[in-house]
Formats: sequence, structure tokens, C-alpha cells
Amino acid sequence: MTAMGDVVSICADPGRCLAEVHRVLKPGGCSCSRWTITWRRSTTFIEAGNLEELAAFVKTGRTQWLTKDTAERFEVRMFTPVQIER
Repeated sequence: MTAMGDVVSICADPGRCLAEVHRVLKPGGCSCSRWTITWRRSTTFIEAGNLEELAAFVKTGRTQWLTKDTAERFEVRMFTPVQIER
């Protein structure tokens, strides 16, 4: 199973998302997903001089998918390696 983008980070319930991925996989199957790179998102805040949003992002792991058109933005959540492993 291959997912385009980081499907876990855009789900309201990441645990349920991963449970569903596990459910649909064949025995011995695997799933590949591109995990969002937190460092890249952090530099966006720094370059914009928006340190308050950077602090909130680091504290909660939540931010918005940035696009030029604000109507196309949606919430995403970043995960630490430990959270991904769980």
C-alpha cells in the first residue's frame, strides 16, 4: 500500500487512520507514507519572523498546510519519532 503524501498528519484521528491501514493490508504487507519534515516547517516560521506560531507549533505539533491560497489550507499534525513508533 502506498499513500501519496502524509495521510496520518491530516487525519482527525491518527490512531484510527493507522488502524484502518493495518486492517486493509494483506498479511505480511507493508504501508509506505511520506512523513512531513518538521524542520522544513519550522524554517518557514523563522523566515517569516513568526516566532509565536513557531513556539505554538513546537508545543502542540499542530499547524496548517501552507498554500498561497488561504482557502486551500487545512490543519496538519506533526509527530515525534517516539509518537510514530507508538
